[in-house]
Amino acid sequence: MNTLTITNVDYLRANRTIETIQLSNNDSAKTFFIFNYEGKHFRVFENEGDAYKSASGNTNTKALAEFVKENKLDKFLENTIL
Repeated sequence: MNTLTITNVDYLRANRTIETIQLSNNDSAKTFFIFNYEGKHFRVFENEGDAYKSASGNTNTKALAEFVKENKLDKFLENTIL
C-alpha cells in the first residue's frame, strides 16, 4: 500500500484546487497532480502543466484517471503501482 503525502495545494478559486501528491512505498516514489473541481470531480495527472491546462478549460489534456467520488480517488492512489 502506498503512503500519500500532500506537498502543495494551489487554490485557483475557493472551490478549485490543484494538489501536488507524493505517493511512496518501500521501493519508490512518484508525484501526481490532482485537479479538484468543487470537491465533486477529480482528475489525476502525471504532469503539472497538464493539470493547469485542464483547470483552465483546455480539453486537449488527457487525465490519467477521473473520479466523481473522493473515496474512489483515494483507493486509486493507495493502490497505484509505482
